[in-house]
Amino acid sequence: MNKKILVTTIAILALIMMVAISPVMAIEKETWWSHAYKWVVIEPGEQWVSEEGILHTKDRHNHATYECTVGTGTAEQWITVSMDLATGEGTLHAKMSVTITSGMTGSFELSITGKVYGYGALIEGKAVGHGTAGELEGIKMTFSFVFSGGHTWGTGTITYH
Repeated sequence: MNKKILVTTIAILALIMMVAISPVMAIEKETWWSHAYKWVVIEPGEQWVSEEGILHTKDRHNHATYECTVGTGTAEQWITVSMDLATGEGTLHAKMSVTITSGMTGSFELSITGKVYGYGALIEGKAVGHGTAGELEGIKMTFSFVFSGGHTWGTGTITYH
């Protein structure tokens, strides 16, 4: 009798583990790449120089063509930059909304942080985002990026659920 209970218990535990693990196994990751170009300033935002010689730009609105792992479309970006005018170095914080119209259609949102060098000629940073609509809803992406010469290049990971 104890053998039957043990076998039944093992079978139930195996079934529970299969059900619990199967959603995790459905997660798929792949390499993320992105390229944003043809940046256009839609609204320059507010700008001022503090007494310490720091140039502040708040809520600058940019638009670009966007290509990435999941397709092509457009990007809207709202940035805030603080840059030391004596050194040309500073920090960048931005929010970006991307709409993909070819490939996996939908949209995603990104939070961006970065370091500014050479008076804005080079920006390096990180972006974290998630899909918000369409076929992209629920995906997550994290990547590093470099902005130089009017182009932004990104590489990292995308996770599908």
